[in-house]
Amino acid sequence: MQESFSTLKKQVIDRGLCTACGTCAGVCSEQAIEMVCVEEEPEPKLTGKCNQCGFCYNACPGGVVPLADMDRWLFGKPSSFHEAPLGMYRKSLRGYATDHRLRESSSSGGVTSAILNYALDSGVIDGAIIVCSNPQMPWRCSATLVSCSEQTRSATRSSPEMVPVNSLLKHSVVEKGWRKIGIVGLPCHIHGLRKIQMKGEPPEISKAIKLCIGLFCAATYYFEGIKHLLVEFAGIEEIKEVVAMDYKGGRWPGSLTVLTRDGKITHVATKHEYTWHFLGPAPYKRDRCLMCPDFSARVADLSMGDVFQKVSDNPNLTAVLARTDIGETILTSASSAGVISLEDHPPEFIPKSGMGWESKEHAGIFRTRQRKRFGWPTPDFQYPLKICPLPGKIVFPS
Repeated sequence: MQESFSTLKKQVIDRGLCTACGTCAGVCSEQAIEMVCVEEEPEPKLTGKCNQCGFCYNACPGGVVPLADMDRWLFGKPSSFHEAPLGMYRKSLRGYATDHRLRESSSSGGVTSAILNYALDSGVIDGAIIVCSNPQMPWRCSATLVSCSEQTRSATRSSPEMVPVNSLLKHSVVEKGWRKIGIVGLPCHIHGLRKIQMKGEPPEISKAIKLCIGLFCAATYYFEGIKHLLVEFAGIEEIKEVVAMDYKGGRWPGSLTVLTRDGKITHVATKHEYTWHFLGPAPYKRDRCLMCPDFSARVADLSMGDVFQKVSDNPNLTAVLARTDIGETILTSASSAGVISLEDHPPEFIPKSGMGWESKEHAGIFRTRQRKRFGWPTPDFQYPLKICPLPGKIVFPS
């Protein structure tokens, strides 16, 4: 008998191992799983009849992430956290979108948006799943489907909350009829996508996944922390007064700014303040994120994130790790087409760019080992949880 949603609930959700990535909802053959809010956090719920197809349990990256198997499947050999601190990759680059408006309005150098636009315009993918501001609740973010470069403008520049991106997988393939899809997500989203592909189920979704763009990730945060920021730092006591939020507003590296119904724009805190001094130290990090050792989205086609080192006069730059055939090919093609400008980037800069790598591949590994000692629920990443020391100074954005 195949596993059912009740197995998923018992072994993952009720043990605090759910990442809220939405993969289970996105692969359910009956579309009977929905992501609902429990204490303002996304969580899977069975809202229809489970036919025990097993798709949800087999694709879930909450309890088991077979990274060694994924490395063999993608790269032809295993590695480890210690041997390959950033995962396996072909090129380490940095760059920016040549479209000035795109570069300036993006989270870092605009390369993620530029690559996505290029993939849509050139037919590499029919559509993509990205994160945007929730039109009904503009103080929250949600997943959305885009099929042209004009629509990608709705993407958020930065979102510290967890969004169940993969919940739209079935909708994109079955209802939209897309046969080639791209997904921009965090490491846990990418883990779920690779489990689908490795299992080959559901087959229509597995075959449709063509481009996985993973974002560097230190953690996501409980919305309770973000709400607290708005109240304590900005005096916004009624969340429904918010009509727009920008986590990277103003000059690089950006600030959290809020537009309220009265037309007032309020500066809440700089990225340095709200990330490293308020949300980042751990008080509001999602608990499952504290057990994750994957900062650099090790099994994505392309992994991307901020560059905090001062390497040019314009700090709006994106670090890029090209890992797979399709990742390297689309990066090269977009560069040749003049969509992006790239140059070599020392890979040792990446772990030292902010606290992300430190949070995941030092603290996350150690914390998970401690939890195992006491018999607490922990995810299985297949590789031994061994810390790789990387001496050197960490660079913080300021």
